[in-house]
Amino acid sequence: MPLRAKEESFHIDTFFERANRLAMPDVIRLAERFPEGSDTAIALYSIATGRYRNDLDESSKQYCVLSWMKMGDAWYRQGDYTQAFSCYGEALRVCETLVDKSHLPDIYLKIGSVYCTFLDYETGIYYYEKAYEWSKQYPRPGRDYSILINLSGACSLSGQRDNFHKYYGLSRQLLKPGDTLQAYMDLLCYGLDFVNQEKYAEAVPVFHRLIPLSRKLDSRYEASSYEELYKAWFELGNMDSSLFYIRKCLALSRGNGWDYLSISALEACSKVYDRMGDTEKSLACKAEYLALSDSVFNMKEFNRIKHAQSIAEMREMNAVIAALQGESAKKQRMIRMQWGAIGGIAAGFLVLALLFGVVFSQKRRLEAAYRSLYGMNRESMDSERKSKETGRSEPEDGWESFLSDWSGEGEIRETVTEESGSEGFPRKGKRELEKRGRGKVCGSPGRR
Repeated sequence: MPLRAKEESFHIDTFFERANRLAMPDVIRLAERFPEGSDTAIALYSIATGRYRNDLDESSKQYCVLSWMKMGDAWYRQGDYTQAFSCYGEALRVCETLVDKSHLPDIYLKIGSVYCTFLDYETGIYYYEKAYEWSKQYPRPGRDYSILINLSGACSLSGQRDNFHKYYGLSRQLLKPGDTLQAYMDLLCYGLDFVNQEKYAEAVPVFHRLIPLSRKLDSRYEASSYEELYKAWFELGNMDSSLFYIRKCLALSRGNGWDYLSISALEACSKVYDRMGDTEKSLACKAEYLALSDSVFNMKEFNRIKHAQSIAEMREMNAVIAALQGESAKKQRMIRMQWGAIGGIAAGFLVLALLFGVVFSQKRRLEAAYRSLYGMNRESMDSERKSKETGRSEPEDGWESFLSDWSGEGEIRETVTEESGSEGFPRKGKRELEKRGRGKVCGSPGRR
């Protein structure tokens, strides 16, 4: 085999190529072994996120979300806030499609911090509040305190004193004794409360107490303590003290690459020199501040990403609205079907009621007819009985009447009585009387 062919087939097994063959959880664990803001960590996290596909299973998508979050944290540590914001946005987009949304509170917290870094406190508070709401559904120790203390700071900086006291009060209920970070943040908010009331003289000693606590933590907290001190001294009109703490803050921020702290300090330095009448130094600080601000806060890119995030949220909201409308339409159809069924049942009951009414009416008429027929039969039977009784008594009455009209009533009665006795007229006597009677009535007794 030619030497050139061997060279071409030779494969250099680099670190990242080996990492690319690892399973996604192993890639994340490998990245966590490097400093959070290192380029190596960012590259490793990008290997994990590069494997994302829509057809991945739930567990793999969860690892992708975690990788985007951690990569965003790394970019944030480097001061590239637009890249951090983009990573958090991707994590949010995927996490919202998952069944397990336990990463949502952390993602909203991180997005809120980016907005506050760009001084958009209103939007930052909005995301902090969403993080707090979702944290109730997916609780994790220590996270609620972080959300509440960030909410307190954002409300303080945006002038929302009522909300500041609300969230600061809630955060104090979660304080853990012996936790240095929580003690630092609690004391910082206590000093900010004086600042909100414009009691700068009371705030200064509180901020001084932050310095020994901050030295037990990351040096960023020490730089933040100096930041609060130079702001308070500036408001009190003590430019020398303000300039002293500005320089201390700049020394730490420049040495560690914390550009966002350097930008604030340079802006304050420009104002201090302007107040002291040193225009040249004031303009020099202002020029440095603007140049650094343009390089760090890429507002054009940030607005582009923010716009894309807004569009994604609008699509999500439209999808929710469409789902709700579909559900509402389904419920309306079901309600109409139920009303139709109820109407059919009611109509059936009405028909049955009418039938029962007709049957009942016919029954009453039939009963009336039976009673009428019974009455007629009874009357007929009574009449027949009376007729029979009348038929037996009529001859006596007739003959009694006839005899009363007979002029020889006494003679005839005697004759009749003698012949018949007490039982009445015998047939022979009756015929004889009939003959006599007819003869008397006709006026010619001897004609026949």
